[in-house]
Amino acid sequence: IDVIANSIDESVYYPMRDERLKRHYGIEADEVVVIHISNFRPVKRIDDTLAAFAIAAKDRKMRMLLVGDGPEMGQTRRRAKELGIYDKVIFAGKQEHVAQLLAISDIHVLLSEKEAFGLVVLEAMAIGVPSVVSTAGGLPEVIQDGVTGYIVPTYDVKVAAARIGELADDPLLRERMAEEGIRDTRRRFDSNEIVRRYEQVYERVCARHELA
Repeated sequence: IDVIANSIDESVYYPMRDERLKRHYGIEADEVVVIHISNFRPVKRIDDTLAAFAIAAKDRKMRMLLVGDGPEMGQTRRRAKELGIYDKVIFAGKQEHVAQLLAISDIHVLLSEKEAFGLVVLEAMAIGVPSVVSTAGGLPEVIQDGVTGYIVPTYDVKVAAARIGELADDPLLRERMAEEGIRDTRRRFDSNEIVRRYEQVYERVCARHELA
């Protein structure tokens, strides 16, 4: 079995910042923005993300940006109200330009209980946003724990909250992880290199067929 990672479009996902979009959403300059992007299904554990944010946001200037839509959106809104963070949450809905929303964010969170690869984590890395992710599926193959982001035990809200808070309190840590993430994306997930690996597999299989 040959394992070939996903890649991204480097012409879309690259280091950028957009303060104008921040102002559009009413986000203050000194607020730390935590972003979650998904199709809002139960497997994404949105409740865990909200609970972790609620703990981390206590006594901190933070906002949560929720991007996407799906069957759990109604429950998500209700849960945000129950946790007392509804006024800190921006429900952006489905968006075509995800890169620009990542570009106004400081921390990306994905605490799924199942995840094949987690392409959005790679997109965040390419733009320069460190992620806090669960141990589900292929997420640990994308994030280097403590280097390009944090990997936390699946379902462990308290540890996730602690890691989010740690990143929120330390701009230099976020910057260092962002730089490492950008470098790692270019090193391991460059689209040209991924295409080359597919070509190598194809050529090897064709050569075996010709020999047969």
